[in-house]
Amino acid sequence: GIMKLFPEILLGFAACLTASVCEAQQTLRVMEYNVENLFDCRHDSLKNDSEYLPHSVRGWSWKRYHEKLNRIAKVILAASREQVPDLVGLC
Repeated sequence: GIMKLFPEILLGFAACLTASVCEAQQTLRVMEYNVENLFDCRHDSLKNDSEYLPHSVRGWSWKRYHEKLNRIAKVILAASREQVPDLVGLC
């Protein structure tokens, strides 16, 4: 599926941006954020996500998931207006 190709797509996109930046001599701000442990509340048979399901010991819920997304967004937007990233990579 698309998720298997995601690293190649992201690298290709970054390479295109890098090439255009080199030509245009403009600054490109890139932010990388590790979301390895960001789980939604649906079971994925390809992941070991059982502790992040609504009825697990952790009590993971849609509310907590959305709160975590909001915290990630606040980190990204915490930079001043001039330093907002042009590209945010979630890995």
